[in-house]
Amino acid sequence: MSKLLLSTVAVLALMGVSGAANAKMPLPLTCTGVLTSSDTQLDSDAIKLKPEAGSVTWCDSDIEDDIAEPGTRARVLKKCWFGGRCRIRGIVNGHGAFYWVRIQSVESQSLETCYARIYDAAHLAKHPDQLVTAVKLCFHHLADEHKPIGGRERGPDFILTIKQRGKSKTLSTEGLCWVSHLGTQARCDVECDGGGIDVKFLDEDTMSMTLGRIRMQECGKADVDDGSGIEVTGGKDDRVFRLNRVLRERS
Repeated sequence: MSKLLLSTVAVLALMGVSGAANAKMPLPLTCTGVLTSSDTQLDSDAIKLKPEAGSVTWCDSDIEDDIAEPGTRARVLKKCWFGGRCRIRGIVNGHGAFYWVRIQSVESQSLETCYARIYDAAHLAKHPDQLVTAVKLCFHHLADEHKPIGGRERGPDFILTIKQRGKSKTLSTEGLCWVSHLGTQARCDVECDGGGIDVKFLDEDTMSMTLGRIRMQECGKADVDDGSGIEVTGGKDDRVFRLNRVLRERS
């Protein structure tokens, strides 16, 4: 980035919201934040960054194909995962409402995105049929993510760990995800017919995980398709889990 552009961004950061009306548009920006939707539904047309604290006012401008170049939304989603940190460099324009009109580069800032939940005693008392007491689902982002393979779009690898009532051992499994609906949903499978889970991103901080059948092992043991795995199935209160985001950032 040029010294002039760095100076412009620094000045704009000091201007804050009050300076929005006086900014000279179009405006070159480099912004980092959590990728989310401009609406309450992640499958809406517009997406945007939820900027880091202290960012320039216009970093939360909408990203829409109708405003920017066609395919811009898909281009961003091919690099960045919903709920993960993303860095965008480009041009913002507008008056009152602001949009990215050109995106020059997109870079994911997340190596691993995790979602988790621990259920307290009060929750478990209200759901006596729920066997799962804690769950953590992590996505490991890869260089060849979103690559078409066999008519499907490759997603990240995943690792799922759970704890169950009355059992001291933590169960774990891992596999590969396939993304759909422009990256807002995914199917994650364990190899060799080990079952899997369906995930749907609700917003930048929460997702739902639906459990059908999945093969797991005690933590520390290898997943071998020899009948020694532990079959975990979604029961009455163990089918849909709402998980909250915990993010490990790129160093």
